[in-house]
Amino acid sequence: MNKKNLSQLILVVLLFIIVYVFYFNFFKTTTKKSKVEITTENKDINTEINTNVIENLKYVSEDIFGNRYTIEAKSAEIIRDEEEVIKLIDVEATIDSENQDIIYINSDFADYNRINNNTIFQDNIKIMYNNHLINSDIIKLNFQKNMIEILENVHYSSLDTEMYADKVEIDLIDKNLKLSMSNEIDEILIKSNY
Repeated sequence: MNKKNLSQLILVVLLFIIVYVFYFNFFKTTTKKSKVEITTENKDINTEINTNVIENLKYVSEDIFGNRYTIEAKSAEIIRDEEEVIKLIDVEATIDSENQDIIYINSDFADYNRINNNTIFQDNIKIMYNNHLINSDIIKLNFQKNMIEILENVHYSSLDTEMYADKVEIDLIDKNLKLSMSNEIDEILIKSNY
């Protein structure tokens, strides 16, 4: 075999290796790989009502892009019939994305899905992001759709603006925001100091 054929063969093999690595790194992994840490203390098992109660629970998950989702609760309840969903009480969560400010979420209750990290926050919800504060009754955090839905009695405030709406949808990828009201006749109220 002469040098020209040998170099062409090496280039073709190298090309296949690069395509293989590129494919498996960017196309094959359509679902996000998660690394999950679980910290629990003081486990109480209540067998009469078929639940497990856990005190001081913390879940941390990180996707392949370095985005980190942390959720902590003073106590949690695992119902044996629905083991993938945990009912959390007195909840604090953070969403830490690369090159963006951290989003802080506090609520009285939340339903956390341990399989896909989707979370539904309920009651006395506060979202803090940079100089922005959002209060509402329900937040649906869906990592499969990369969406946050903020529902019912949504009050947004920043340095110069206040807004009232029934529903806010935020795309986690492109950060687009969509505001709407439940009743088409109602209007979104925006107050500004401009």
